[in-house]
Amino acid sequence: MKAIFKVGWRDYVLDVEEVTSMLDILMKAERYEKYRDRDTEVVTHHIWRDAEMMEHDLTLISDDCYRAGKLVGKREES
Repeated sequence: MKAIFKVGWRDYVLDVEEVTSMLDILMKAERYEKYRDRDTEVVTHHIWRDAEMMEHDLTLISDDCYRAGKLVGKREES
């Protein structure tokens, strides 16, 4: 079975097992932020474990739907 997985503004299709593995890895990731103080111009780097789960969107699709989408291919721009 396949799954549609949204990253940013784009949707990707992977096997469900691959998406699950990817989510497991991403859940181990730490957040990173580079901050520049506008007044002092001092740059600091911040790394922490985010208590909130990474927002993601996952939709299961059937094998028939996947094959039909592969046949149609990329949508032509009008």
